[in-house]
Amino acid sequence: ALPAMAATTTLDITSPVIGENQINMVPAGANVTFAAANPGGEGVMYTFWVRGPGGNWKMAQESDKNVYTKTNLNYGTHVVDVYCWNAENPALAQARQVILVDSSVVFTEKSFKDGKITLTAQATNIAEPVDYQFWYKDSEGWQCAQDYSVSNTASFAATAGQTYEIAVYAKDNKAIRHWKQAAAASDTYQVAAGFARITASDVTMKEGIAGINFGVKVDFPAGVTNVKITKADGLSITPAKAITSGQYASVPGTYNAGNNEVEFIFDSDNGKTYKTTVKGATATEPVEVTGPVTPALQASDVTTKQGFAGINFGVKVDFPAGVTNVKITSVDGLAITPAKALTSGQYASVPGTYNPGGNVIGFSYDANGAANTATITK
Repeated sequence: ALPAMAATTTLDITSPVIGENQINMVPAGANVTFAAANPGGEGVMYTFWVRGPGGNWKMAQESDKNVYTKTNLNYGTHVVDVYCWNAENPALAQARQVILVDSSVVFTEKSFKDGKITLTAQATNIAEPVDYQFWYKDSEGWQCAQDYSVSNTASFAATAGQTYEIAVYAKDNKAIRHWKQAAAASDTYQVAAGFARITASDVTMKEGIAGINFGVKVDFPAGVTNVKITKADGLSITPAKAITSGQYASVPGTYNAGNNEVEFIFDSDNGKTYKTTVKGATATEPVEVTGPVTPALQASDVTTKQGFAGINFGVKVDFPAGVTNVKITSVDGLAITPAKALTSGQYASVPGTYNPGGNVIGFSYDANGAANTATITK
């Protein structure tokens, strides 16, 4: 076994210049120069070992030179070790540096359920196995939700109605525990108060065809269903555009990162429908939608009157806005074949006995172009 290190050294990156508040990140194709500090002693030799994204170690240089340059770095993480020794001591000192080449990490899931926020992250251009460390900030400051681990998912207890800052670090398994040797990402997560809702962190927008449209995606939080886009930058979307969780939908307009304003309606886990508007990192407080979200035929739109006693009676429908193509399909259980097309505000004759407040009439109709049915007792 080698003797314990009797001295210390450092391995600094001298080119390119990386600031004190910057991680060790360089673009693909860069040349990086490392310089080891003399640990103290005569005739010191420096052995440099390197491991690239492929995972294989090799001795890159052994000489009395304390400087080594690794050229044309490719995507991923590069580990460089230096071992210092001389004739008197084969193990004077050692040090390690890690360079990240176009490496990154992003949150792929942020959700709240059963009193916990769950975070999932995914690293790119970091050699496997990747170590992940998760943090969150509450009223008492920053807390570690999960120390470095190969697990890319972590959870922590959270309170409804609170907003949390969140962060994740991702590093090469061989990197030391220092933020400069890890890719990082941060965000905020707002926990809905009292009922499930759409927050700004659930919504992503991206460029579409320049000046024509842009993409809107909502990752439905637990308890939110039936999400539709009703406005984009003040332009009404008619009919409202139904969307699928995690999939982009195209809306008309010009993409303006952080400034597009999109209005949504959604059903919450309390059985109510709400409207909210998202712009950048902000979502408005949801407002309950008290009327029908889409046009619907209701009893107040229908009027009946006596016809020939025991033979027929009259039915009139005043079409509400957005309702078209209204037809009577049944009367008191009797199918009307073919269905009887109506004209707004005009009576039509249907077979049966007039029974004020007791006639059951089946309708088909289009609401903003979508087929619907209704059964109304009048």
